[in-house]
Amino acid sequence: ERSAPNEAWTLYSYGLLSYEFGDTDEAITSQFVTGGSEFSTGLNARDDLSVAIGGAFSFSPADSNFSFGFGYDGELAGDFTRHTGSISLSVRF
Repeated sequence: ERSAPNEAWTLYSYGLLSYEFGDTDEAITSQFVTGGSEFSTGLNARDDLSVAIGGAFSFSPADSNFSFGFGYDGELAGDFTRHTGSISLSVRF
């Protein structure tokens, strides 16, 4: 939507449904190149089904070389939740 000549607001949003087909519950055994004993690491088990959502907007003032915006991303999967926010400032030169 344009509220003044050459002034622009941009808005977007998304939703995503994903399913993990692989087995992420396996432990990984490793050893340092310089030697030492082997060690194992494991991943925290997560639900196979997850939902991701997000949205953002940006604003470019009229007759200006900069724009700024805000964004949000989130992922929800059973007992796992991830939230990310962002602020951006862009200068064209």
